[in-house]
Amino acid sequence: MNVILFFTYDISLKTWHETGLLERELKLFNKLISNGVNLTLVTYGDISDLNFINNSNIKILPIYSLIKKPENKIFRYLKSFFVPYFIRNEIKKSDIIKTNQLMGSWVAIISKLFFRKKLIIRTGYDLLTFNIRDKKTTLIIIFTYLLTIISIIFSNRYIVSSISDKKFLNKITLKIFYKKIIIVRNWVEYKDEVSYQNRTDTILTVGRLEKQKNIELLINVANENNSSLDIIGSGSLKKELMNLSKNPTNINFLGSFNNSQLLEIYKNYKIFVVTSFFEGNPKSLLEAMSAGCIVVASNIPNISEIITDGVNGYLHNFKVEEINNIIEDIKKNYENYENVIRNSRNTIRDQFNLEDISNLEFEIYKNLTDN
Repeated sequence: MNVILFFTYDISLKTWHETGLLERELKLFNKLISNGVNLTLVTYGDISDLNFINNSNIKILPIYSLIKKPENKIFRYLKSFFVPYFIRNEIKKSDIIKTNQLMGSWVAIISKLFFRKKLIIRTGYDLLTFNIRDKKTTLIIIFTYLLTIISIIFSNRYIVSSISDKKFLNKITLKIFYKKIIIVRNWVEYKDEVSYQNRTDTILTVGRLEKQKNIELLINVANENNSSLDIIGSGSLKKELMNLSKNPTNINFLGSFNNSQLLEIYKNYKIFVVTSFFEGNPKSLLEAMSAGCIVVASNIPNISEIITDGVNGYLHNFKVEEINNIIEDIKKNYENYENVIRNSRNTIRDQFNLEDISNLEFEIYKNLTDN
């Protein structure tokens, strides 16, 4: 089975490598390959993208090794509409066309229409919801809305990662396309054995340093009870957030790490906190749960699908005192949280593990090619 995967618009393998994402995504690719899938990755990189993967079952097609990359953003966007022509021979050999996110789906849609292939549009989070919540310009929201609707219409399967996203899309499409909108959760690796010894009381959070993640609230929590806080991630608000700390020695901005490093880092912490205003199906939350952290997360729709308050984690309503009370009790009575940790890890094992998610994705491929 030949699957051609179009990367998110303007994203390359080099970008994945630099952000630590490549190592993680290769795990899913390898699972699919073991089921008999041959992958072709269409990236928005140049010839240097050929250096990042060495696997005979994965073919790399960097767009800007075939065509000149326009410096002007508008010209680059317009030129993307002609990408299917330049890789037409590879598209003809494919059984399924798939996108990695909504952005760039127009290239995959054009490929489907010209070469009559099955099309899967995959979204790890709903971009329209994010742009509305981020208060993007009206023009961007209209563009995202139209792109979402067109992608749903022309896809054979439209993958979302949460029940909330599916409900939202069914609502804006009047449930006309409810059969093709399906849920495939984000995945994490699950290990049978995790040590709980020698974990620190320092709070851990992982995420982009942007408004959506609401790291300011977590810094206020640390300031209030003089807790130590480790923040992993980068973003435009770093300097502003650093200035909020009353005790800079207690709040550490650790920068970014690749996925294998992150998976080891989680194992050193008792408490993982999420303060985001909105989320999709957050991988860092799932990874922390899998690693045995006690999760304290925002009481928002996509997260409350994962966390049942007091059962496999804790939900907060963005109040400093509320978050502090939970954290302080965990610190004082950590040994009493064994059931919460076990339930948290069982959630990952039963609903979000790599093995099951990769098998589910393969079944989607198989069903499409059999019909």
